[in-house]
Amino acid sequence: MTRDEWDDVVTVMWGSFDDAAEQVRERILALQPNQRFLVYGQYELIASVSESVPLDPDFERLQELARQHPEGVGTWVVLDEVGNVLDEFRAHRE
Repeated sequence: MTRDEWDDVVTVMWGSFDDAAEQVRERILALQPNQRFLVYGQYELIASVSESVPLDPDFERLQELARQHPEGVGTWVVLDEVGNVLDEFRAHRE
């Protein structure tokens, strides 16, 4: 981690050195045998088998969907507490 990355973790994410250090401790203790690294990724440390942030399979799936459907997929809806659709955003058609 760079000084700026550590500063992000301490001040932005946790707000204190002690809390940030505790998070590092917890992440170290949770490492799997094949995970030799903790790498910085947007205010957190991520377990990895290499010195780089591992690819997020969910992000990769979203990227593939975006390539397959450049016009977009899905719709924006408002749900009630049990999952019924209350309203749906519809694009304005000219």
